[in-house]
Amino acid sequence: MNTFAGQKNYNEYFKRKSKELNLLDSQLILENQNVILNIKKVFNDKLKAQSKMKIKTLKKMYNYQNTSRNIQKYRDKKIRLRYNYQRYDIHINLNNYMNLFYGIDNINYKYVFTNCGMSSLHATIEALNKKLYRIYSKGNIYVETERLITDYLNNHHNYKYKCLLLDTVSFKSLNNILENIEINKYDAFILDSTLYTKNEIQKIISQIIAKKKLLIVVRSHTKLDMLGCEWANLGSICLISNDEKTLDDLYKEMRVILSFTGGFAYFNSIPQYWLNRKFKELSEARNAAIINNTEYIYRKLRMELKNIEIIKPDHNRFILIKPNRFIDYKRLEKDLHYYSEHSPLSGLINYADSFGLDSFGINGYYINMSSKTEVIRISPSDYPTEICDLIIDDFISWIKKYLNIKE
Repeated sequence: MNTFAGQKNYNEYFKRKSKELNLLDSQLILENQNVILNIKKVFNDKLKAQSKMKIKTLKKMYNYQNTSRNIQKYRDKKIRLRYNYQRYDIHINLNNYMNLFYGIDNINYKYVFTNCGMSSLHATIEALNKKLYRIYSKGNIYVETERLITDYLNNHHNYKYKCLLLDTVSFKSLNNILENIEINKYDAFILDSTLYTKNEIQKIISQIIAKKKLLIVVRSHTKLDMLGCEWANLGSICLISNDEKTLDDLYKEMRVILSFTGGFAYFNSIPQYWLNRKFKELSEARNAAIINNTEYIYRKLRMELKNIEIIKPDHNRFILIKPNRFIDYKRLEKDLHYYSEHSPLSGLINYADSFGLDSFGINGYYINMSSKTEVIRISPSDYPTEICDLIIDDFISWIKKYLNIKE
């Protein structure tokens, strides 16, 4: 495989990457006819372009310091910033926040950017806990969230309200996530939207809003909202309610918690390409390619590994493979590291504890707190299908030997 000329899937991939680089104020120049080398060049060019764009951002902000108690302000057409002391009281406002990430307008909401998705969840759950909301959950939730609730919160005995956490890491379809739930039984809902794009998440937000319930939407923007760049660790909390008193009260409590923990995002955490009108369209295109690759790879794994349990959550962002024997998690992670570093496709595949990235990820992953061992998580990228074939064929060959699977 030494050419991409005339091959539709390759052309679509490189055309998309060229547009992503344009958004980063750079351009894609393919230097040879080797597809794999050109893909690796894309990674490198995006890192360079991202660095240049970050420098431009920092040049705007170089004199915004914590050297006085005078309020610091920045404003342009699409973004506003102000603070007295960054860690304690920073406010970052982005035009059309709700529309950009959730495709919804004309609702009453407040939001705050945080330094990661878990900061968003922690501040949300702790603030609700202080306001005497007991947190409930349905089905599978992210293991760190489960531990936060089980080990650190829900420790009052005089709760007045009920809040249901809807975590989109769940293997259940988002369209059915409210099935068999008595919405009126709860006073509030937390929706972790990290694994879905705005087009996928609109319906459930609208359903809860229609019931006039307090809704808090938390998100890690590092996964699906950064064009695979990992511009910064970044999350957000969005509170939606027509009850202004409840909205203001909770919002203030969350900001206090974020100030104590250093959980606010800073101005240079906001990707400047978000302000480009082409961003939404291009982000949706790459996320659609990842979904298609996930479904394709899942079918291929099922065909080749028939006696191994393989799980594809309905969000279509990653695939889980349960080993057919107990493997100590340290051993599993070490072996996965070794495989990804020594595979002939190393660089196209990496050990990665995240998803939605430009490169193909593989790592150890706990499904929940009761898991006896980690599973293997495969996080596809938006590669051409032909490259996915090369990677999965190599991985299947390795895992059959690793798990001693007979042909």
